[in-house]
Amino acid sequence: MNHDINKASRQFVAFIDDEPVAFDSALHMPHPIAKNIKRKHRLVVRPDYQGIGIGFSLSNFVAERLRSEGFRVTSTTTSPALIFARKRDPRWKLRNSGRVNKNGGKRAGDKCKFSTGSSGRITTNWEFI
Repeated sequence: MNHDINKASRQFVAFIDDEPVAFDSALHMPHPIAKNIKRKHRLVVRPDYQGIGIGFSLSNFVAERLRSEGFRVTSTTTSPALIFARKRDPRWKLRNSGRVNKNGGKRAGDKCKFSTGSSGRITTNWEFI
């Protein structure tokens, strides 16, 4: 995880009383066949506003907006709260999940692909339907 925001990303901010409280962004996903995929790039909620659903609401708003523009929307997350919320929301479909080993690599026999930056955290891939 890092602090860099891709300059090509499309960015969205949630405000409460003119104060920015959450940020979300999406990138075009290069794919050899499907040309209309957007990948959620970054979701951040300020600490004082975490745990009340602002991040999940903003994530859904962005996904709905991109879907209405004709894009498929995917997201990879390791956040337990976001995983739990998406499991309960019928608009999000789990594409694959699992665990990585301690050094961040793929375990032998795993069918899912994982980022080497996940460092042993549960990683899930979702698509907004």
